[in-house]
Amino acid sequence: MKRGTLYSFLIIAMIAFGCENGDANAEASITGGTGTGGSLASFLVTGDNLYVVTGSDLKSFNLTDGDGIEHRGTLTLDSFLETLFLYESRLLIGSNDAVYFVDINDPDSPRLISEYQHFTSCDPVVARGNIAYSTLRTTGCRWAGQELLDVIDISDLNNPRTIASYGVNTPYGLTVTQDYLLVCENGGISVINNSDPANLQWLERFTFESGAVPFDIINTGDVMIVTTDSGIFNIELSENGTLTVLGEITAD
Repeated sequence: MKRGTLYSFLIIAMIAFGCENGDANAEASITGGTGTGGSLASFLVTGDNLYVVTGSDLKSFNLTDGDGIEHRGTLTLDSFLETLFLYESRLLIGSNDAVYFVDINDPDSPRLISEYQHFTSCDPVVARGNIAYSTLRTTGCRWAGQELLDVIDISDLNNPRTIASYGVNTPYGLTVTQDYLLVCENGGISVINNSDPANLQWLERFTFESGAVPFDIINTGDVMIVTTDSGIFNIELSENGTLTVLGEITAD
């Protein structure tokens, strides 16, 4: 199977999974795929390797052998795994009750470095520099509890620690830039100044004129790609933290 065909197959498979389960998380996860995938992605490709979370397993595949796909290794963890995010040569895995930090220097044998425990919830996670951000959502999940944005110091991956926690409302995916953290929450996108991770400053709550509800954001460098309940939007983030819609593809 050629790599382009493989990507198409994975996207189709994720769409089918999302339709079968009727889960907004599954809808958003189709935007994952490369190292710049969204925070709700349940699979990603880096180099010649594909990583997929399913149940309690992180599975690694090689994509080069005969232009096919070959299963190389499985790391089983003690949680229901939900999301994947590439951070340097490591994976950050969001689960129902923890964030896992996994070494993939040997891509065929992922190795657990450490874990950051939190209460049971739905949990996407992103990172930049030595700081990770994790949203904990219980709305629409099978678990009850608080909904939070956790800021985590990962300068020592063997000992991740909480810097701060902030109350949020129905958080889904998120992304981080050099100056801002963007969080899909409460039917819109919160633009947050993250220059001081211990003292985040909410600057703007952006909403789409159409009423579209955002689920996840992919930072491509020049523009942001936002998946919503009614289509996909390209938005631009200005230097002062203002969001502007550049274009959209809606589901008719």
